[in-house]
Amino acid sequence: MTSRADSFVLAADEAILGDSELVLLGVLARSHVLGGGIQSQPASPEMGTGIDLDPADIEAALASRRLTVVDEEQTPVASLTEVHRVDGEPPTRLRGTLVPERPRESGWGGAQRLSLADADEGFDRIVILARPVTTQDQPIRTQPGERVLLLIPDLGAATDHIPPPILVALGARLTAELQAQGATVILRYAPLRWRDAESDAALIGLLAERTGAGAALALSPNIDVDPHAATWRSAREALHRAVDERPIEGLDAATADILRRWRAPRPRRGLTLMFTGFSGSGKSTLARAVRLALETQTQRTVSILDGDVVRRLLSSGLGFDRASRILNVRRIGFVAAEVTRHGGVAICAPIAPYAHTRAEVRTMVEAVGDFILIHVSTSLQECERRDLKGLYAAARAGRIPEFTGISDPYDVPTDADLSIDTEQVSVEDGVRQVLDFLANGGWISRIAVGTE
Repeated sequence: MTSRADSFVLAADEAILGDSELVLLGVLARSHVLGGGIQSQPASPEMGTGIDLDPADIEAALASRRLTVVDEEQTPVASLTEVHRVDGEPPTRLRGTLVPERPRESGWGGAQRLSLADADEGFDRIVILARPVTTQDQPIRTQPGERVLLLIPDLGAATDHIPPPILVALGARLTAELQAQGATVILRYAPLRWRDAESDAALIGLLAERTGAGAALALSPNIDVDPHAATWRSAREALHRAVDERPIEGLDAATADILRRWRAPRPRRGLTLMFTGFSGSGKSTLARAVRLALETQTQRTVSILDGDVVRRLLSSGLGFDRASRILNVRRIGFVAAEVTRHGGVAICAPIAPYAHTRAEVRTMVEAVGDFILIHVSTSLQECERRDLKGLYAAARAGRIPEFTGISDPYDVPTDADLSIDTEQVSVEDGVRQVLDFLANGGWISRIAVGTE
């Protein structure tokens, strides 16, 4: 969050951004609280559009009397003018008149995003494709001449992390089927953000009302909204565990083929291995040895993101305070996710002391591939005994503040896929454990260990 001369600027999350667009499209009420629950019977529009802020930002926003929401490209999407508090509401909530700024430059869709002209055009039916059509779904029947608006959520979090372009490819098949029945189909990306069963049902109804549609069908990954979502959930798990291209129960062959562009069988799927542990625990040694084994004995493409090397290149200029260390791990996670997206294996070896940051990286990676967390659980006492770089001595002497294990905490992973204590096992045995885990999971074939 920053301030400009004439406006308080909010780098908003996706829920606020999406809701801003839906209010401006006339789908959500003018009194809606951005990012909040959705009501079928909204409050009076005279209240203005609401937004909840951190207490530290309230005074700055009130002083500017204008709050501008920007996307991840720093494009101003919408502004709340004449911001004010309303009696009886939380003290962290402001309201104002929402006005458009510029179309979003981030996210999916571009010219295919739902527009005011689309909403004003009027449709007989809307279909929201937030998950693939399964073999258990009833065929959609339309009448000749019927106008159908096919909506694809523009955010992976709203599509069970299926990239929206994959759903567009699936939507093209559905479009062809409906056109064969004589329907006219318009496909658009829409800023839909699922929340809870009541809000989701209200959102679907409001979309139908805004577009004049007499019928609405939402193929949702949420079982509370869509009873057939259970079939998709089962098929998704089968895709996740697949090691080959055999048929997936619940999906026809063409649908499965399209989905494999997103979730290839494990031998071809992108993968991130994150080693986490104290300084001196043996993370880097294990990471390099695993890389050597994968590069020399498999066909996988491997990239290594070691903590110290990344510090000199990707994160040059960052300090070692808490905020800098969090940003360093996020940067590593971003690069690892890109390697994973393109089918490679990313091996990371930062200390990564905070559970919430590791969880962020897992979420980034699992949207495009697989993530394996390996806790190198060597004790602090052993790491300090080794003190390979003299860091523990410097931390004990007070020359290094906020040092993990001495003056700053390490969150022991509760979600590690594998734990290796290099005080108890050799490097060769540790590498063997990692390779066995990968072979048992189907990511690689079983190979011999060679660490020399």
